[in-house]
Amino acid sequence: MTGAMCAPVMLADTVTVGTPDAGGNAYPIGAPAGTLFPYNGEYQQLYDSSAFSGPFTITSIGFESSSMGQELLNATISLSTSPQTLTTLSNIYSANIGADDSQVFSGMLPVMAIANGSFDLNIPLMTPFAYDPSAGDLLLDVVVNSNTSPVSKNVFFEATNDAITSRAFNGGGSGPVIVEPDYGLVTEFSSTPEPSTIAFCLLGLGIGLLARSLAAPLRRDMGTRG
Repeated sequence: MTGAMCAPVMLADTVTVGTPDAGGNAYPIGAPAGTLFPYNGEYQQLYDSSAFSGPFTITSIGFESSSMGQELLNATISLSTSPQTLTTLSNIYSANIGADDSQVFSGMLPVMAIANGSFDLNIPLMTPFAYDPSAGDLLLDVVVNSNTSPVSKNVFFEATNDAITSRAFNGGGSGPVIVEPDYGLVTEFSSTPEPSTIAFCLLGLGIGLLARSLAAPLRRDMGTRG
């Protein structure tokens, strides 16, 4: 009984989309005001469903910096199951957004890039997103409302040329929308169960162990009487 209660519970799980094989890119996160081509407005990145082995509840999103720097970003982030594929991603942002579109983050996001080979920019979602890869590809939609830096310096994040992601972005940071297939930021999606779920599993485990410890003397006693 204890195993059945705890079998679905995982302490954490991650899915990384892309390998860092395309250098660094500053869009949309690392191009603050004061730089040559600051990024403003919407940005979308589409992730192929094959990156996920099954349904996955996303609780945080991570990016790996390739240069050091600090920024203060004001952004809105949404996730959805896109009606598009990597080869049909549109230069009209609204055409890429799925019916299950959900705002998962909104507000100020401090960026402290340390370029140490880890996903050092981790964005905990305010609202988890339940993604089912059998329903289509995953769309990340970021709207940059403002971005400032104490030194007006670009911060770069690892990018990938893997044919597992594509993106749509404002050319030059604020120009016409450009669709770039087989390119995007390397991204880590994490899933962590609610603390109440973990607590329930541990409670069930404790009850099971207690029941076994109480039952053992009784079985021994019954054996001597028989």
